[in-house]
Amino acid sequence: MIWAQRLERISVLMALLISLSGCTLAQAPLAIFVATPAMGEASLTFSFDASGSSDPDGTIAQYQWDFENDGTADATGITVTHTYTSPGLYAAVLTVTDSTGLKSSFALFITVLETSIFFASDRTGDLEIFKMNTDGTSQAQITSSLGNDLWPALAPHGRQLVAFASNRSGSFDIFTMLPNGTFQTNLTQQTGSAEIQPTWSPDSTKIAFATDRDGTFEIYKMDADGSNQTRLTTVTPKNAFAPRWSPTNPNLLIFVTSNDTAPHGLDIWKINADGTGLTNLTKRPNFDDGASSPITGVPSPPSWSPDGTKIAFTSNQTGNLDIFVMNADGSSIVSLNTFASSSTANLATSDEFDPFWLPGGNEIAFVSDRDGTYQIYKVNIATGAVTQLTSTGDNQTPAWNLQSTSTPQSIPNR
Repeated sequence: MIWAQRLERISVLMALLISLSGCTLAQAPLAIFVATPAMGEASLTFSFDASGSSDPDGTIAQYQWDFENDGTADATGITVTHTYTSPGLYAAVLTVTDSTGLKSSFALFITVLETSIFFASDRTGDLEIFKMNTDGTSQAQITSSLGNDLWPALAPHGRQLVAFASNRSGSFDIFTMLPNGTFQTNLTQQTGSAEIQPTWSPDSTKIAFATDRDGTFEIYKMDADGSNQTRLTTVTPKNAFAPRWSPTNPNLLIFVTSNDTAPHGLDIWKINADGTGLTNLTKRPNFDDGASSPITGVPSPPSWSPDGTKIAFTSNQTGNLDIFVMNADGSSIVSLNTFASSSTANLATSDEFDPFWLPGGNEIAFVSDRDGTYQIYKVNIATGAVTQLTSTGDNQTPAWNLQSTSTPQSIPNR
């Protein structure tokens, strides 16, 4: 009797196993993603790609992203972007849900560095590239060459490359390097001509610059690796200097050249990235808009606001050099003092030039000799408060010299 009961139980168990032999337990999906760039300076936009995520026994129905690791879904989708506006260490979390409701999560740490101002200084002898935080702290030298290294420009997309001009090989060429000064690469490799004043396209795939390889200075562009160097302007017998690419429009640049109306003052012009659409924005023949730096004798570069709606530039409208601001179409030109409600941004007793709009959009840095040497200052647009950032040597942002000497050299007219 007992054996019969045991056989019956074994039979029931075998039948149950046979009925379950075609079934498997549902498996959770696998969440994984990559983030590019690896790191960079604020404000920094990352691209997130979760296409490597998978589900072993079904399909993924939902991708949710939490960029601040605060439990809130900030975005959905396989590929997304997110901008971190402040420096810090962030945990980005991806949660995927499959068609049966099972979930899986994956996290990566995202490093956003402090925003830096790159500038040239002669505090150690020749002009070299330095960087500092936007409050003037952590000043550090990042190049050390036998020539002059000038006019640094940080790539906007990823903020992981710095372009600059150097005459370490005899004549000025355009170089790139990492923000810590490593992997310095000569992109132009020209002999007997000067390539200066680099500026990046908003996607960091191209660099525009001024060069006199054709006799007079013209604006050229090239790919970020130095290939496909193409001429954009033809202003001969005049010179074209100080190109600045729009931060929001990859088809738009501004630059400085003289106008066609006596007495032929300097003006800010715009041009399309294909060389068409040449237009004078300032049209003020009695003033030099984009006036020459007193250090170098060449036009001071204008600076776009981060949103591409305004342009800051140097002008001799008051008799001294001062910073002015206008709309991107050239309208509504006002002094920086008016624009920032400041009484000390532009001073009647000193020169202010080389404006540089800081990435946050609420501050403009500039060079001034108000204390006897050329130092970098910034003005808060909301409060009008002016802060001195440097105090050692002569500092330029940006600036350059034709000779390896402390004596300023200007470019001759041709």
